[in-house]
Amino acid sequence: MASNNSLRDIGQLDPLVFLKECKETAIQNGESKKAQQIRTLIWKIQDMSDYQNRKDQVQEMLIEAGLIKPKVTKSDVSEPSIAEKSIKNIERKLKDINKLKARQKSGVKLEGTQIEKISREKEFLKELESLKDLVASVDNAV
Repeated sequence: MASNNSLRDIGQLDPLVFLKECKETAIQNGESKKAQQIRTLIWKIQDMSDYQNRKDQVQEMLIEAGLIKPKVTKSDVSEPSIAEKSIKNIERKLKDINKLKARQKSGVKLEGTQIEKISREKEFLKELESLKDLVASVDNAV
């Protein structure tokens, strides 16, 4: 169906041509309610005398109808903060430490760097706790 289209695709087409194609697809797929919604949308757009110059409004109508997906910008997706990245890094290190401890218990001889990593477990736990507190306080402030 045409719902996989993005705003870039529709920007190159006449919205009425696009909607008529969507309506035909809906009819072929036996989706009569969707075809009726699209038909209503076609009528609304045809009533707009200058719809060619109001593409933003037409695109919003198409998004609301679920016929196209909005373009996701980088600002819409929140990136993890430095603290959140550090938390994940420390959690990974603690997971590695638990694996090393299990290997040590099973009788495998560990290297010096691995033993050193195990000895730093408490340090990692304290750092993890303080970072989680920091993130929680920032989230509460927002």
